Amino acid sequence: MQRVLELQSHHTSTNTEPMQERGLLIRETIPDAVKAWVSHDGWEVEGSDGAGRKSRVPWVRVYDKGRSPSAQSGWYVVLLFAYDGSLVALSLNQGTTGKSADYLSERVEQAREHLATNRETDIGLAMVFDLADHNGLGSKYEAANVVAVCHRQGSVPEDSQLRDDLQKLLRMLRLLYDLEDASETSGGKSAPMDTSPELSIVALPETEDSTKDLDWLLKQTLWTEDDLKEIINTLHARRQQVVLAGPPGTGKTWTAENLALYLTGGRKKAVHTIQFHPTYAYEDFVEGLRPVPSTSGSIVFNVVTGVLIHAADQARAVNHPVVLVVDEMNRANLPSVFGELLYLLEYREKEVRLLRRPKFSLPKNLYLIGSMNTADRSIRSIDSALRRRFDIIECSPSAHILEAYYEEPSHSNAVSGLADGMNLLNQELTSRIDRHHAVGHTYFMQESFDRNELRLTWTRQVLPLVEEYFFDQPDIAENFSMERFWPA
Repeated sequence: MQRVLELQSHHTSTNTEPMQERGLLIRETIPDAVKAWVSHDGWEVEGSDGAGRKSRVPWVRVYDKGRSPSAQSGWYVVLLFAYDGSLVALSLNQGTTGKSADYLSERVEQAREHLATNRETDIGLAMVFDLADHNGLGSKYEAANVVAVCHRQGSVPEDSQLRDDLQKLLRMLRLLYDLEDASETSGGKSAPMDTSPELSIVALPETEDSTKDLDWLLKQTLWTEDDLKEIINTLHARRQQVVLAGPPGTGKTWTAENLALYLTGGRKKAVHTIQFHPTYAYEDFVEGLRPVPSTSGSIVFNVVTGVLIHAADQARAVNHPVVLVVDEMNRANLPSVFGELLYLLEYREKEVRLLRRPKFSLPKNLYLIGSMNTADRSIRSIDSALRRRFDIIECSPSAHILEAYYEEPSHSNAVSGLADGMNLLNQELTSRIDRHHAVGHTYFMQESFDRNELRLTWTRQVLPLVEEYFFDQPDIAENFSMERFWPA
């Protein structure tokens, strides 16, 4: 592939010696190598550098013979070599002959929507690229592209990475075939699909939103400026990963997500939020094997990249921060989930070998912000190797935030001494257990809060939490009542 890009500078429509070498690579060498990767799954491979006159944009495609009998029809995955040799694009593409620009655009948009809603998309894929053939077929190939992986001349990766990228796009190609089947079954309309994808395709870099500045962050979180600046300075100057830890109801996730938006300049697609749980595994977070059916009906195992690698790949492709927010971080087996990433969290400049990536590192513009409920699990019980790699930011119940919330004209509070009662409640809990088993201020934050809302909050949220804290001491739990902390 690198050699083809080099030969593009010698392009001519006649069969010169450089064009003969290019033809051998495009029609035989590259297809033979790719066939060894995919033929066992029933895929066909062919290459073309022009019939008679040598084409400006040669290609090698992987396709299903029944779905795309020729390069003029159907969906397929194709290697497209730029006319000026600047890049090669591995593109999920379609036949363009006789197709209008509007037709291609409609098909592309439908395909992107289907991929996103089926949770098989990938962060960092390109929706546009430049084949430097603006008056030729290259411009149609660009318009017909759904998503692509692009490599610049001199930066073509090793075979293992190319194979991984190809398998990724072939999985997406299968989804487009499923879309066509569903369309035929439903009389031309695609079948209903999930509309809340966990991951989405990222196109061109989003424009920075100048409104997401420090003043905006202060209004969103109601934290003090000094406290927010301390976290921001930690991420920029000390280490790129922090954990917001505190009892339930202290707004940890809300703060983390808004902090992430601030760090990325308001670029929503650069913020990725996941939630850990007891069955969350390394395979979900980093990479692993997933069984999938092959075209022959047997089961094969494909390497599936996890959310952290998705975010890291995106961070490498942009010049601004990318943030991964990990909610409920301590609900998973953290040493198992992070694996060798523990090493990379501390040594961002180093590389490790993953299952299918011989070299992987964490870019410096990738930030991790975790949230941790200390009532579920104490910070002290977290693996020391992991704890050492994160700065722990304590989030305590805050009367300041509660009072600031009700200073907003659109919010009203009719309960006298609301913040004082919360403080008394938490003093009692702290003296009997510890400060990690308190009740956060967000329990008492609603647009309109009165005595009735306080009673509902107490009976349905706060009291059950207190009873859980003292599940083996019910006599102590009975001493807690709303009237004790908020007299009528």
